[in-house]
Amino acid sequence: MGVRSHMDRDFVEQTLIDTGIVAILRLPDGLDFYPVIRGLIDGGVKVIELTLTMKNAIPQIGDLVRKFGQEAVIGAGTVRTSKDALAASAAGAAFVVSPIVDLGVSEVCRTKRLAYFPGAFSPREVVEASLLGSTMVKVFPSSVLGPKYLTELLGPFPELSLLPTGGVSLETAPVYLKAGARALGVGSDLVSSGAALAGDSDRIAITAAKFRAIYDNHRPEKELGVK
Repeated sequence: MGVRSHMDRDFVEQTLIDTGIVAILRLPDGLDFYPVIRGLIDGGVKVIELTLTMKNAIPQIGDLVRKFGQEAVIGAGTVRTSKDALAASAAGAAFVVSPIVDLGVSEVCRTKRLAYFPGAFSPREVVEASLLGSTMVKVFPSSVLGPKYLTELLGPFPELSLLPTGGVSLETAPVYLKAGARALGVGSDLVSSGAALAGDSDRIAITAAKFRAIYDNHRPEKELGVK
């Protein structure tokens, strides 16, 4: 657990402010993750989420934290229960991402000092998620209503820090950032199954660098809102 000792909530927040992209990995079982992670880091994407929908995701998190814990922030995604949140924490995850707002998961993140990204959609859910002390609120699935929805949310709630996920591509990323996204959650448009299966770290690094450049060129000025 010493690897994560410096990666508490504040460290994760600052890393995400600096780099702007959460890489969401939901890849085939048995895949060698090392070239994927290496490519992401080399391309400047250093916040990496392994979803618990993958078989053996928890031990994979532990392995990757040991291997890359000094270069990247590794966390767990699709965390739906407090039991899963505890398992992720024990494996060394520095943050937790949920598709929903769950009080049990929120409490684990609070006590373990994990950065917390709950998923929300409606205005009520988004505000409730922010009041639980989330690092940012994952607006999911953001593809349903698109970037304009973020602008509408930030009208009455300008303090929100929003992380749109779902439908974020190289084409839509600048639009989401201009609409007020604080950072972006990106899945297959960042790490394609073809590049992952081929272990093509160079190809992954090139795509990661493109997303990182978009963020750097459209970097939001405001700091994180609700803590």
